[in-house]
Amino acid sequence: MLGAALVIWGFQMADAPANQVAQSITGSSSDAAMYRYIGGALALAAGAYLFFKK
Repeated sequence: MLGAALVIWGFQMADAPANQVAQSITGSSSDAAMYRYIGGALALAAGAYLFFKK
């Protein structure tokens, strides 16, 4: 659940108007959005591992 929430939060941050302006200037997403993408992916992978480990 936490992983999915972080990924969704990252998508919302990436679509924010302030981030879109910064992305058009710098060419990349904000660090905060990237941290949430990475954290969400890691949490999803850990959750899937623990779920299927049984």
